[in-house]
Amino acid sequence: MRLKNNDEIYSFFLPYMEEARKFSLPFLTEYKLLHFWYSRIYPDGSAIDLGIDASWFEYNLEKQYKLGPAAMPVQQLKLLSTYGIEREVRFINTPANFVEIPAEDIKVMIEVYKIFYCFNIVMDRGSYIENFAFSAPQENPEVLSIYTHQFGVLKSFGIAFRNKFRAQIEELELNAKFFIPKLNMTAAFENFLFLGGAKVGEKENWTLSNLRYFYLSTPKGDVPISPKQRQCLSLLVQGKTFKEIGQILVKPSARTAEAHITRLRDKTGLTSAELLRAFIQSGLSLA
Repeated sequence: MRLKNNDEIYSFFLPYMEEARKFSLPFLTEYKLLHFWYSRIYPDGSAIDLGIDASWFEYNLEKQYKLGPAAMPVQQLKLLSTYGIEREVRFINTPANFVEIPAEDIKVMIEVYKIFYCFNIVMDRGSYIENFAFSAPQENPEVLSIYTHQFGVLKSFGIAFRNKFRAQIEELELNAKFFIPKLNMTAAFENFLFLGGAKVGEKENWTLSNLRYFYLSTPKGDVPISPKQRQCLSLLVQGKTFKEIGQILVKPSARTAEAHITRLRDKTGLTSAELLRAFIQSGLSLA
């Protein structure tokens, strides 16, 4: 299918965005977040952006996105990697931090779409850049605590979303790519607040029952861990012994808790100390 204009792109994306909204809304509501976007940017400057707000997507199609030719060179995309920890970048920004965007567009973002805080987890996947993006309103500044302490939870949701919508994403890649405008990426990143590592998080107010797995960032890539394994690792990080973990958790005994850790060591190829360090750096700890 060859799309001829932005109207056709919008019409093609619309049913996918409606599905994405239904899937994302429970998670966003629990964390008092407004939006979620799943994006891929390719070396030729093309992109897909599967978000939950059709109006926002339509606005961007009219103001920025377009059909060919390529707008963003490969070397600008590679700047994403230079600022990150290995192949992943995390940053917080507000609309006021955006460069090369007219003041009237920033006003629309804040006043119409209520976008104040934006949080991005950007990963270099080799053949494309992958971005999990969330937004929150100005009246909810405590959301910064979630961003800085629990970014691993947001990343886990992003991965769950990607897995859920894998077929739809492939359809969009095949039929509905658009081109993003050329940006001064160096200037843009200098305005972002980068998060160099994770701190032990605050207690969550949601059981995350929608997520079957969390994801541990390791040299082997993102390794899925179960909620129970997350609990065991979090208690180990807090200095608990396997016996104490067995007493704290309802079902696992000390032997079961130790077995969880042994399986994760075998799965990741990490030592116990390296496993705990990776867990903290993945933003999955609980207070």
